[in-house]
Amino acid sequence: MRTLSLAVGCFLVGGAAVIGAFEVACPSIVERDLGARLDAAGYSGASFSVARVTLDRIQLRDVTLAEGISLGDVEVTPGPLALWRGAEATVTLTRPRVELSALHMPAATAMSGHSQLRRVNIVDADVGIGIDRVVVRGSIDLSRGEPRLDLVVNAPVLHVGSTVARNMAAVIQGPVSAVHVVASARVDRIETASGPTTVDDAVVHAEIDADLSRRTFAIRGLMVAREARVARVTVHQPQLPFFLAGSASNGLHLRSDAPLVLTARTATIAVGDALIPLDTPVLTARGMSVLGGVDLQLGSDDVPLSVSATVHDVPLDNVIAAATRGRAHATGTIDGSLVFMRGANGLELRSGDLSTPTSGALRIAGAATLLGDPAQPFAVQARLAAALGDFVYSRISLHVDRNPDAVLSIEGRGRKIPQALLVDVNVRGLLAQNEKQ
Repeated sequence: MRTLSLAVGCFLVGGAAVIGAFEVACPSIVERDLGARLDAAGYSGASFSVARVTLDRIQLRDVTLAEGISLGDVEVTPGPLALWRGAEATVTLTRPRVELSALHMPAATAMSGHSQLRRVNIVDADVGIGIDRVVVRGSIDLSRGEPRLDLVVNAPVLHVGSTVARNMAAVIQGPVSAVHVVASARVDRIETASGPTTVDDAVVHAEIDADLSRRTFAIRGLMVAREARVARVTVHQPQLPFFLAGSASNGLHLRSDAPLVLTARTATIAVGDALIPLDTPVLTARGMSVLGGVDLQLGSDDVPLSVSATVHDVPLDNVIAAATRGRAHATGTIDGSLVFMRGANGLELRSGDLSTPTSGALRIAGAATLLGDPAQPFAVQARLAAALGDFVYSRISLHVDRNPDAVLSIEGRGRKIPQALLVDVNVRGLLAQNEKQ
């Protein structure tokens, strides 16, 4: 019995000595082998240190493949003996730091083209995107030939052109040819570089289906904001559902088969120097443009980008007072639409038609000044002016086009002077004021 115990003891001591010798000698062998593999993959300037080698794993420290690609601490399983026999490997990257601009180098291809690499786990990767940093966690499965992603991305701040998104979170899943992304972000402000279009305090939810190999994608979602401004229209609590297809080859291209339609709770529109309140307006964008370097097409028509604002039940008094600079007032409401198109100063008011659905009362102070020279009134002109001073209209309309004058059409009959009238009045400078402001 004592002899057996002594034999077992000698075996354990000898086995421990062999394992100890393996762990002492193997790091240098691993270092030479890994260095040669990285040289063959195009990373002749790579640096790393072998922290520990055991029978079931290899631990590396401070792995840097190239400038902008630091893999941090790396653990490889199984151990070197199994790997040298051709076993598949799982690599865990802990706190890597990577610049997205450096990934044109052979990093991804070297990883996906390695026949032994089965899975890459990513723990708290710090990825630089321009001036911003995002945190990436998850895994890349390489066991099925085509890489499959299962990643969570968080960004406290993300700049996209003039847009600043905060608290962005995204889940990225699927093979690279059919990646599915679910993302949400709070956006402090969106601005277009080409004109006065801004969105403040927006929350965006989106789902993206992408083929990373072809650099194509489809994105659908909803944006809800506190306020948005398009040219002279300011909308409050707008909602914008969207469905866009796009590609990132030779620039960023976005298209939608249908126009984008934005609805809002309330809005105001500047006409001349006045602000006109609107309830439940609808803004529709269609056409083609290049905004902030993005090639955009909304709808199937190859026409310049335009935004039309559809309004209902707008107090007529606000419109008439604005169009006549406070000289006229009226009861009732007015409906219609205004069209904004892209010009030298961004989106500009180009045309519009508003009209009253019912009759009402109209009073114009100093109506003679709207009809001609008040210093030399004709008898007919004086009678018309007197009728417009206290007037019941059957229809009022306002037409705006590229002529810097808007046309105010009034049809009805005077109260005190029973004169039937159909008058077209040029409202000078309405568009000119719009374009200056």
